[in-house]
Amino acid sequence: MVDINLQKIECESIFKNKELLKRAIGKKCLREGFQTRTSRSTKSRYEAVCVSKNCSWLLRAKAITNSDGLFQVNKFVDVHTCSSTNFNLIIDKQTNMFWAWRAKQYALLLLRGTKEDSFTKLPAYFHNLVKYNPGTVTHIKTDGDDRFEFLYVALGCSELTIISDRSPSIATSVANIFPRSSRNMWAYTVDVFDVAMELMKKTKEPVWEYIKSINPETWSRAHFRGNRYNLMSSNSAESINALSRHARKVPILMLIDFFHATMQQWWFQRLNLAAEATTTLTPWADDIVKENKKTFIKWDVRMISNTKCEVKKGAQNVIVDFQQMTCTCRHWQLDGIHCGHVIRCLTVNNYQDCSRYALNAYFTETLRKTYEESINPLPKPSEWDIPDDLMIVKPPIMDKHQPGRPRNPDHIPSQGEGPIRKECSTCGQVGHTRNNCTGRASGSGARRTTISTTEMTFNIGGSASCSQTYDADFDIKQP
Repeated sequence: MVDINLQKIECESIFKNKELLKRAIGKKCLREGFQTRTSRSTKSRYEAVCVSKNCSWLLRAKAITNSDGLFQVNKFVDVHTCSSTNFNLIIDKQTNMFWAWRAKQYALLLLRGTKEDSFTKLPAYFHNLVKYNPGTVTHIKTDGDDRFEFLYVALGCSELTIISDRSPSIATSVANIFPRSSRNMWAYTVDVFDVAMELMKKTKEPVWEYIKSINPETWSRAHFRGNRYNLMSSNSAESINALSRHARKVPILMLIDFFHATMQQWWFQRLNLAAEATTTLTPWADDIVKENKKTFIKWDVRMISNTKCEVKKGAQNVIVDFQQMTCTCRHWQLDGIHCGHVIRCLTVNNYQDCSRYALNAYFTETLRKTYEESINPLPKPSEWDIPDDLMIVKPPIMDKHQPGRPRNPDHIPSQGEGPIRKECSTCGQVGHTRNNCTGRASGSGARRTTISTTEMTFNIGGSASCSQTYDADFDIKQP
């Protein structure tokens, strides 16, 4: 009988049972720095080989007849023809990467603080943000237990247009907080809108049924009651999401400070842009006016009165009314920039400067006034003004993360680190595992593979609590 504590395996060594034999092999692997895999395991036989396919290391043992579970090693080749140091390198590299990640997380915790503490500091941060940036509006919404739900920050706003993905929660919040704001999408005129809706009804009736049930003032620009300012999509919101995808991983106070610093930088850049502009309209609006002027140069103009004219080209015609500041194409009313029809009327009547017919929002002087006041940074937290009557904000209930290092799609591989290759144990191909293998068809060219297991648990009678354990040996034919 071999004492397992001696951790010694030799040919003809006898073990009390198969489990003790496996434990002895495992300790030998750890002590000598290599790895094995089980190639055969039944009630009467056990075979282990090196993980390297071409290595000669081999151990075979069989149960002694009428011995109540004793196993004897009958063949043992304790020589490695592979490079067993590769396993040590892999283990060392994985261990070093894990502890490096743990050290990084600890350093970030010391630098950033916990996410929970960040929520409790929000009221003080917002109080000082308003103090050092007059006119700033902030709001923190909590539930009945003072736990954080959402927040709102505005460094100044006037007329407001909300652009969203029509989420019901956004629509409700906008209606309650900004009752005078507008939201919209799509066609300029009602007749074009009706034609498109009829076409949709004929081709995509389920979609038409769904859209028909929604108030068109919330998504159709033909029924829109305000100015669009040429904004038609939520791309700006998506750009902000892309900009902050790394910052969203930090505590909330650092996330808000990231947006604060970003706005401070953008504010200064736009201030310089406005200072350098030489046109009456902003450079962006001036380029649109020039393009519209080129597009409608061949349209005919017929005067109706001193303030009204018809602009016509072929079967197309619109009416421009300078007294009401309208054009029947509705671009002028919705975008706030005079369309090509308006420009054509003014050009025919020898008006060279068309800028006066644009909204004030597009004037360079308005741009300068918008950014003439700077966004100021906050002092360090030790210098904050902290009143005694600040609201209490507790962190929300957060999901508990799984132990270990989380997956990071932006992970940059270390030197020598490569992707993990998935190899199927059924067909031997790379790129998938046996769980989703499609090459299990039998045939004349099939090869036989034995899948061995030490323990397999089967439910008896459909009961999850009633189970039995078997040692099993399965033969699977593979192509």
